Amino acid sequence: SVLRKFLDPNFCSSEAYVKYLRKNHVYVGDGTHIYQPRHTTIDIQKPHLVSIGTHCKITAGVIILAHDYSISVARRVYAEFVGGTAPTKIGNNCFLGMNSIILPGTTIGNNCIVGAGSVVGGGTLIML
Repeated sequence: SVLRKFLDPNFCSSEAYVKYLRKNHVYVGDGTHIYQPRHTTIDIQKPHLVSIGTHCKITAGVIILAHDYSISVARRVYAEFVGGTAPTKIGNNCFLGMNSIILPGTTIGNNCIVGAGSVVGGGTLIML
């Protein structure tokens, strides 16, 4: 609606969301389309660690992370905060199915499909 576009312009279209991500230093390649950006989360807490290639299709409900604060549990035990971030890279011409979650430290190669509802764990390398 017009009101939503006015109140939250960064999430009103794929083009606006990609522009917002790039402004926040997330690398997003040309031709990448994000369906329903209001229902998609791409980590801007550590934007320099997120890379999305060209001509990707990111569907509704996808979450792409480059940080994980669950490590804070160890902080209470060991009094230091180590880890918790890792580069997350998505290659060119990839499709991320609805409600898939891409965890920190994941590398998805070119021409890959991540099925709806998948959880792709950190340190995972997917190649076609």
